[in-house]
Amino acid sequence: MFKSVALALAVAFGASAAQAKDDSVVTFGVGMYDLVSHRAHSFEGDFAVRSGYGVLGTDGVFRGLKLAGGAMFATNESMYGWAGLAAPFKFGRWEVEGSAGIGAYHKGKGLDLGGVFEFHLGLAASYALTDSTRIGVSITHLSNAGSHRINPGLNSALGTIGFNF
Repeated sequence: MFKSVALALAVAFGASAAQAKDDSVVTFGVGMYDLVSHRAHSFEGDFAVRSGYGVLGTDGVFRGLKLAGGAMFATNESMYGWAGLAAPFKFGRWEVEGSAGIGAYHKGKGLDLGGVFEFHLGLAASYALTDSTRIGVSITHLSNAGSHRINPGLNSALGTIGFNF
């Protein structure tokens, strides 16, 4: 039974991966670290990369689940790196993308998130200026999901520019 289910999933994901090829994208962002706090805000810079290959995608609006990852650096010496999945949806020249992943956080002089292991959630919207350049906005949330005693969460808002390759 297990082998049959594994084979069916492998065939389904393999067939979908061939249909879900888009350009890969690298995105750079600049914005505000710890958006909703009552402390002095720091500036944040980040970059993310999304693979053009994915699974469960179509040539329609939903482009599939794509491998993704990125890093964040803030002026308060905080850093975060993550890897996970992104789910882009295209509407003409507009794109909306959700992302989720896991990663490692370094507090620096920033917010104590309770530990090194943190989850990433992101939502981005962008507009294609050309076939290879996009501008947009994104919001991200980092949290340990209650796996540590301290869990304040961290929200960021960024302006972005992306390049297809």
